[in-house]
Amino acid sequence: TVNSQVYQNDEKLREKWKDNYEEYINKVKKAVNETKGQVITYKGEMIHAFFFSSSNGSTNNSEDYWSTSYPYLVSVSSPYDHIKKDNERVKEISIDEINQIFDMEIKNIEILELYENDYVKKVKVNSKIYTGKEIRELCQLASSSFSIEKKNDSYIFQTSGYGHGVGMSQYGAQGMAKEGYTYIEILKHYYKDVEIVNK
Repeated sequence: TVNSQVYQNDEKLREKWKDNYEEYINKVKKAVNETKGQVITYKGEMIHAFFFSSSNGSTNNSEDYWSTSYPYLVSVSSPYDHIKKDNERVKEISIDEINQIFDMEIKNIEILELYENDYVKKVKVNSKIYTGKEIRELCQLASSSFSIEKKNDSYIFQTSGYGHGVGMSQYGAQGMAKEGYTYIEILKHYYKDVEIVNK
């Protein structure tokens, strides 16, 4: 389902890929066929293979973004994410919009605490404390790795990465593949202490 992933049907892919459709769809089919029956497991159980678009240079610990801790979803370096052209983004939100988002008159917004990998842990809005994830979702930011600056009648959010940051970075994986890493090496980098087995 599209519950935890983006899905596009064949018609949409033809529209998106245009002249590259045949080349790209054949790559997808080849990858599917060559890995048919393979699954990723941790201690014999299939994993939740979460993935996202790009990171700030490191992935997130699962428990830092969600409340659930998975031992194979821990923060790892992801040095190739800069290949995504718009990995660094700026979003300007007017004070009027911010007041509407939080349903109160905002006097001050400040980041109180970061995780070691520079994702935001806690933000103080007036006197209320929010998580970085909550701010990301409320303000519809690309990532929970962000800075905040007040400028005139607006708040400027500068984000790094795109998505929740847990699991495998798609752009990071692409960068590793271009450097010659195998798909097994890439998966074992992003998912710690796992095995790829035939089911």
